[in-house]
Amino acid sequence: MTMELKIAPPILMIIFVFLMGLLSWFVPSFSWPRELRTTLILFCVACSVTLWCSAVLAFRRAGTTINPHHPHQARVLLTGGIFRFSRNPVYLGFLMLLIGWALFLANWSALVLCVLFVFYINRFQIVPEERALKKRFGETYLAYQARVRRWL
Repeated sequence: MTMELKIAPPILMIIFVFLMGLLSWFVPSFSWPRELRTTLILFCVACSVTLWCSAVLAFRRAGTTINPHHPHQARVLLTGGIFRFSRNPVYLGFLMLLIGWALFLANWSALVLCVLFVFYINRFQIVPEERALKKRFGETYLAYQARVRRWL
């Protein structure tokens, strides 16, 4: 089973970064105090890096696949560490980086694209991943799914 999303999620995030930048040329920017914007951007980037690193380390320690196109190859269901708070910390990290980029661009339309990213990744990557993990881990995954939210 492969995912419905044929574009690797990191590449999809880069595409959204490009689209957000392109869109910001055509849509007026908003004005926020520079210090506030800088603080929020740094917060988003720090959250993003923390989420990614925590998730990648957990995958490596467990000796299981991080490849989002082949969740059926997962050897272990990760439920501890960062996975106690989010079933998808890598995608949440991507979203935090996109929000930081939108704030850097100071553009409302870029923030709207962040919402579009969530809908798109949910539909074409996360839902199929969840089906595969349900099939692979059964009741254990269903219990985890009931206990931990998809995003946060």
